[in-house]
Amino acid sequence: MAIAQEKFNHGHVIAQLCLEISKIDDIRLSIGNSVTRAGYCVYLYKKDRLIGKFGLFIKSSGKRRSPWNYTFTRDHQSEIDLLFEEYKQVFIVLVNNTDGVACLSYQLLKQILDDNHEEVEWVSVKSKLSSRYSLSGKDGKLDKKISRSDFPKAIALYVRSLHRIKDKEEDTKPERGILSRLFGR
Repeated sequence: MAIAQEKFNHGHVIAQLCLEISKIDDIRLSIGNSVTRAGYCVYLYKKDRLIGKFGLFIKSSGKRRSPWNYTFTRDHQSEIDLLFEEYKQVFIVLVNNTDGVACLSYQLLKQILDDNHEEVEWVSVKSKLSSRYSLSGKDGKLDKKISRSDFPKAIALYVRSLHRIKDKEEDTKPERGILSRLFGR
């Protein structure tokens, strides 16, 4: 059986996420499937005790150059909303072929795709060579650009801040910048 490129992209995202979160002392994670093949449930453990969880939604584009366009059906958006309700946070990861990864929090996604889910909506990721990503969607445009290097560090910073493993005052200036971009603060 042939392995779809989409599975390789999902594997890359999950491997990078596991490697980054494993750098946090005593934290391990478990990943399960969600409703569709794009959604995942991530459970965080410390000393075999569940300490938190979040949703992960991965989409990938095989297009070689910017702009990379992603279709979000009503079912995709409903799944993302369900993941948010259940897990209190969802990260949307857009794999831009071999160029890099754009990582959005649920809050940023809602700036470009609102709560009125139409049958089919879109998100576009644009970038000039070696620059940050500009994102827009059917319902708006982000006022900040997303750095290629934010993923997977942004999610690990969220995990640390969520569980007070590292106080916000201890975050470095670049880390505070990543958190600011991720949550639109």
